[in-house]
Amino acid sequence: MSNHLTLSQLRDKTIARVWADQKTAKLSAYLAGRIVAELGKTKAVSCLTARDIDRFIETLEAKGNSNGTINRQLAVLSKMLHFARTREYISAVPHIAFKRAGKGRDRFLSVEEESKVLALLRLWSRDDEHDLVVFLLDTGARVGEALKLTWQDVAVTRATFRDTKNGATRSVPLTHRVAMIMKAREGMARPFDLDYQRVRLLWDRVRQHLGLPDVVIHSLRHTCASRLVQRGASIQYVKEWLGHKTLSMTMRYAHLAPESLDSMVALLEQQPTEKPRHLGVVEGGSNGA
Repeated sequence: MSNHLTLSQLRDKTIARVWADQKTAKLSAYLAGRIVAELGKTKAVSCLTARDIDRFIETLEAKGNSNGTINRQLAVLSKMLHFARTREYISAVPHIAFKRAGKGRDRFLSVEEESKVLALLRLWSRDDEHDLVVFLLDTGARVGEALKLTWQDVAVTRATFRDTKNGATRSVPLTHRVAMIMKAREGMARPFDLDYQRVRLLWDRVRQHLGLPDVVIHSLRHTCASRLVQRGASIQYVKEWLGHKTLSMTMRYAHLAPESLDSMVALLEQQPTEKPRHLGVVEGGSNGA
């Protein structure tokens, strides 16, 4: 058992042997780098304690990170430490106290917040990212889905997402503003030839600059879904639009359309167009056995 393996060395070993072939390799490596920088690159893995991890969590909280963001970093740290345990670099994994996931509504952007985000990206001359944000807002696509698009996936009025999270292909129509954006980008190698990690880093800068710490980039997908429901789309159609595997995943947005039940009152108050029949009575005959 090695007592001299540092966190920096553990990060490199985990990247090479655990994350190398995974789709989330870049993100995991990035988060691992942030974790190691905070806990200490030269700190011996065998000396890492639960108290060190608690202080790390407190530091993230002080920086305004949400519980979900903190948990993602803790999950990466946990993977590193369990890898160290299976390779016998440490005898036991210190306790990691994951944060309780919030039970509130999914955060989505107001129209005013959207305007501020888009204006800031224009001000910073980040036109590619500006176009990506509009695309995500109006299609509800995940960032990874948008970045994988090729021009073969984009028609005049639709975009098709193939390598999706649940493995199913789905196609969604484009709004007028997205169609105009895609038309203007036609000369480029890909619809969005951007690096996922750089997009995430830029979004962190945007939300910090605008004072929106709870608005993660995935909030753009929530914004699309929320607007669809608020403007009258059925939950079933929203499910198909987002590519959810089950309806229960989409039901989180149902509370945003309480007025949808109001139309039921009109059905109950509707006057019948013909004389109702009595139960058990057959017109023109007797009630036989």
